[in-house]
Amino acid sequence: MTPGACSTPLRGPMPGRYVYLYAIDIDAVDVLAGKVSMCVDRGKFKIFGISDCWRRGLRAVNFAEIDTGGASDWTTFLNDSRK
Repeated sequence: MTPGACSTPLRGPMPGRYVYLYAIDIDAVDVLAGKVSMCVDRGKFKIFGISDCWRRGLRAVNFAEIDTGGASDWTTFLNDSRK
């Protein structure tokens, strides 16, 4: 995703009330992070549970938990806090 661009990572109805988001910039600096740790594959962005990340060769990433209130669609805007 390029600066100022729009992206639709989820197509169709929301999968549930809560959505978990994580975003980094081109320099690998967190743009959106939170307090919910999940294990992510280093090669491709895929979640593999929440425990023993490093033992399984995965990276622990802190996702932001977004409460959509059960909405059928949701928009989140990302801003670079360094600017």
